[in-house]
Amino acid sequence: MRILMVLTPHYKSGVGDRKAGFCLEEFAAPYYVFKDAGAKITVASYLGGQLLDSSSDAPHAQTDVSRRFKGDACIQAVLDNTQKLGDMDACDFDAVFYPNARRPLWDLAKNAYSINLIETLFSTGKPVGLICYAPSALLHVIGTDCNWAIKGKAVTASNSTKENANNWLPFVVASGLPNAGKIATSSTPAATALVEVLACASRAHKELM
Repeated sequence: MRILMVLTPHYKSGVGDRKAGFCLEEFAAPYYVFKDAGAKITVASYLGGQLLDSSSDAPHAQTDVSRRFKGDACIQAVLDNTQKLGDMDACDFDAVFYPNARRPLWDLAKNAYSINLIETLFSTGKPVGLICYAPSALLHVIGTDCNWAIKGKAVTASNSTKENANNWLPFVVASGLPNAGKIATSSTPAATALVEVLACASRAHKELM
């Protein structure tokens, strides 16, 4: 099971000068789901390197997962050696997972490397998982029929209702190739759903052999 996790290195969130980057919980929770399932994990961003959203590492935001993250030298090494997205070959992975928060709206939505990666995975029948605002990375992805790749599929994402009403209940949609979680609290169930999709595909492959 080979999974590529794509992070955003985008610096600003579009509001003020606060450092942006990826959300700790949205990265760490899926990472450990994949790791505990025995997956080989590669982490990439389009610039290489990494930038953690400082607000997601605040004292009030700490969870069991973030504390595990802080005490894990292996995951720290992974983040210190993040690969460049342009160097990644979709053929080397069974799935890709986008664990970002708002920043994909500014960068990954129009990033050519990201778009090409998702289009290639879709065309070969491989799943893509996305959390919170990361489904914006699907906005310019085109399918093999030259239509919007997710046309006719159910996909969820964070929205103004969640922001305004503070609706933080987990919600996951698995619809064919896209596998999306609505908000950050959906990180673990969305990652678990992706592992289940890959496990089913592996069993089906073995039955055909």
